[in-house]
Amino acid sequence: MRISARSIFSFFLIVVVAIMVFLSFDYNDKARFFPLLFGGVTIILIGLQLLSDCFSGFEKRLAFVGRKSAFSKLIKTGGETQNPSEAEQSSGVPFVRVFRLFLWLVALTAALYFFNYVAVSVVFIFLLIALEAKAGWLRALFVALSVGIFIFALFGIILRVNFQV
Repeated sequence: MRISARSIFSFFLIVVVAIMVFLSFDYNDKARFFPLLFGGVTIILIGLQLLSDCFSGFEKRLAFVGRKSAFSKLIKTGGETQNPSEAEQSSGVPFVRVFRLFLWLVALTAALYFFNYVAVSVVFIFLLIALEAKAGWLRALFVALSVGIFIFALFGIILRVNFQV
């Protein structure tokens, strides 16, 4: 069994999604369906990723769970492009980065408890892309506003969800 930054992050992500699924049991029957469906599927997929990260036997059997992601070329370490697994092996396990991402998820969970989820998701996506991914403020703003418009259109207009806190 190997423990890497990817496996630690996957574990904490499962915990956060499980908390969200648990909190959705307080919703009425109609509103509960989608969080339970997507949360359950997310937990299963992240669980497969966690097994693949921790055990090499699972990694060979689960061909669809690869180490190289669609964004691997965007990750730069030391001025050159590297695969995340190569970056972990060459520079040690970046526990500080994993811990920082975990704190982002904790902050998201706390903000969702106190504020409107449309506003929180837009602000969270904007800050995460701008500060953690360092993808630029304009790109972060575009992505965050696009997600906000999509969420509002889907839930506010199509499903007629009341967004009041």
